[in-house]
Amino acid sequence: MLRAFVVHWDAVELDAKIETVVAAGAHVVGAEHANGGRALQAVKELKPDVLVVWLARRPGDGRVTAAAIRSYGWASELAVLFVEDPAEPLPKGSRAKLQEVLADALVVTPAMLAVWLSKVEKARLERSRPSP
Repeated sequence: MLRAFVVHWDAVELDAKIETVVAAGAHVVGAEHANGGRALQAVKELKPDVLVVWLARRPGDGRVTAAAIRSYGWASELAVLFVEDPAEPLPKGSRAKLQEVLADALVVTPAMLAVWLSKVEKARLERSRPSP
């Protein structure tokens, strides 16, 4: 099962976001709601397969945190999924900044989270198979 770390900048909503990730098929190994530095340290220690960043609150902080985590060699292959709530769409400028800073990160909706987590897990399993 895919191991996920969740970032959402609202403590009150965090449990619901974690439940959504679990329902989508991942095992949540950790989460952070207040401090990007703590998120970085936790991801380093927990070594999840995917970083799930909810964009509904403080999308710039989510972008900066994800980029900081990915800047380390040990996290260069870490999959990053940004989750955008269709009721609160990301402004075009913010979306452009996400793509500029983390070109391979994906912006997905909660409804498509299970599909993308499955694709991340499939890619991870294919990378871990020995070559014939």
